[in-house]
Amino acid sequence: MASGRVIADKYRLLHELGRGGMGTVWAAEHLSLGTQVAVKLIDRQSPSPSALRRFEQEAHAAARLRSPHVVQVLDYGVDGKTPYLVMELLEGASLSSRLGRDGLLPPVETWIVVSHVVQAISRAHEEGFVHRDLKPDNVFLVEGGDELLVKVLDFGTAKALLGPDLALTKTGAMLGTPAYASPEQIAGGEVDTRADLWSLGVMTFECLTGILPFTGSSLKALLTAICREPIVVPSDVADVPEGFDAWFARAVERDRENRFQTARELREALRPLIGPGSKRPWVGPLDGDTLPRRPRPANTLHVPTYPSPDPEPRPRARLPSAIPAGIDGKRDLRHAAILCDTSPNGATLLTRHPFRVDQALILTLHLESAEFGDDVAAHVTHVKTHQEAVWKYRVGVRFEQPLSAELVARLASKASSSGRR
Repeated sequence: MASGRVIADKYRLLHELGRGGMGTVWAAEHLSLGTQVAVKLIDRQSPSPSALRRFEQEAHAAARLRSPHVVQVLDYGVDGKTPYLVMELLEGASLSSRLGRDGLLPPVETWIVVSHVVQAISRAHEEGFVHRDLKPDNVFLVEGGDELLVKVLDFGTAKALLGPDLALTKTGAMLGTPAYASPEQIAGGEVDTRADLWSLGVMTFECLTGILPFTGSSLKALLTAICREPIVVPSDVADVPEGFDAWFARAVERDRENRFQTARELREALRPLIGPGSKRPWVGPLDGDTLPRRPRPANTLHVPTYPSPDPEPRPRARLPSAIPAGIDGKRDLRHAAILCDTSPNGATLLTRHPFRVDQALILTLHLESAEFGDDVAAHVTHVKTHQEAVWKYRVGVRFEQPLSAELVARLASKASSSGRR
């Protein structure tokens, strides 16, 4: 497929937007109207009959769904041997891209994502369809308005629940993305609307914590984790709103009779935890009995788990040091950090734990000794994921008070002695 090709004498392809298991998505121009649209093509030379039927299923399903939170389908057909689907062209980014950039979402944005996805899939479920492949790649954050608008994409693996049997995969075949798939999808059994609720529960966990609840070193290990291994308790691995443990346990209940039964029920159970006006305390590895046992300085270190505006620019002069640091007086790996790229006003931390917004912490900088150090108070300006075996997050912090000249000199000496300056 090439730029400039005209589809069905109506749509000129401009540039490729992305690829999926069923085909390719292009930005295109409507020749008569002069407007831009998105065109999805099955770009195999000889689509199988099942692929064609699945494509037609997507078109019919999407055309029936009228919701501001479902991508609008404008046209569909077959150009020669190439089926196509024409949709509104969205400006923004997928939830997957946003999580890849920022690590996780603020609670208020997580609530908006969940609420809007619930509206989309509730409409689909009422029309007799299951999405079956809810994942961050298929959730789009639309730019351009005063408020965040979320739309669900790609009903290409939707299954009709009403009317004739439209199951288009052979026995045991699984439609969907494994990390977000429910046990019944993995088992190849009968799938209903509650499979989408499992997937939405997994996405909500990922948005709030920055990590996936089910992982494995291989596909087999991942599927085993989803179907058989003990389900993770969110507050064991990250800081979450009080009550989220119980909410998540029900969202991913393997017995779907004990799962949330409707998308709206799932949303309403989440509302008091992160919805508008919610004031639930947060619990997790750095709360409760893990808090420091020694007195804290008057100023505390605030470590959010998502980006917030940097109130003022940091000075250009920085020390590319690698200084060991402790968090809240603890010395285990969960509370360890590496201080680097340091200036008198701030630094970058490498950590293993995704801290949350406004969580009070103290950094202890171990310049001369592993036993003793200098306590520094600060607040976080942004957090990003870090692709390394040990350190998982890059946390930008601004110190509450500029470092003293004496401490800066010691940092410089440490950096110089380790050959990192």
